[in-house]
Amino acid sequence: MKRMGLGISGALCLAAGSIGIGNAQALSPNTSPTIMYTAGPINIDETTPTVGTPSLTHKYILWRSNETISATAADTLSGVVGGECYVDTDPGQGNGQAMQYADGNLTATTVLGQGLGFGKHTLYVRSQDKAGNWSTPASYGFYVL
Repeated sequence: MKRMGLGISGALCLAAGSIGIGNAQALSPNTSPTIMYTAGPINIDETTPTVGTPSLTHKYILWRSNETISATAADTLSGVVGGECYVDTDPGQGNGQAMQYADGNLTATTVLGQGLGFGKHTLYVRSQDKAGNWSTPASYGFYVL
């Protein structure tokens, strides 16, 4: 063990299979224990998940229309945990409307059009994996009538 000026005066070391009360071996600050890791490889997930083109129940919606939003999502390493959607302006990752994830699909039901002007708008959807990575948002144009 390397002293790094942190006032470390000793440590304990457990050998494989020796976990239990009274099975630790005291180490002095100048001892370098052999540490073995045998549980398998550690994968660090820095890969972003993917999200497909979102869809709405209707492309032309009436003001204050109840709409279902859906999009496919996938992640090959840690798996998708959920996602979010927003209209026109990105509120920042984790600040959109939450979407549920099941069987490869993100879904949410929301009232669209309220607070939006009439005309064309853009819906964005992004997914998040279990490691906390966010996908690039996918978009879908719709109209409020």
